[in-house]
Amino acid sequence: MSSHDRSHKDVVQARAPDGAPRAAQVYSEMVGNIMIDAASARKYTHFVRLMGRSASHLTLETALQTHPQAALICEEITATRTTLAGVTQQARARRPTFHA
Repeated sequence: MSSHDRSHKDVVQARAPDGAPRAAQVYSEMVGNIMIDAASARKYTHFVRLMGRSASHLTLETALQTHPQAALICEEITATRTTLAGVTQQARARRPTFHA
């Protein structure tokens, strides 16, 4: 099944197999598919939340493989006491400008 045949709900709810390397590979594929779909909707900001026993490690590995504009690490956000409004403001500030 191609990524275009799946709905976003299916992609988000897919369960990654056990094992961090395999989970990172599956998450990277899913995030990559979402990034391709999101490229056509430039005016929206998309957030993908990764879950797992070592979510920060999975987030970093997935970010290294997919090259998103930003990767948010929960320990960093907690340490700096950043609010959701602050996170979205930072995401909007980093958004590149596209010229048609």
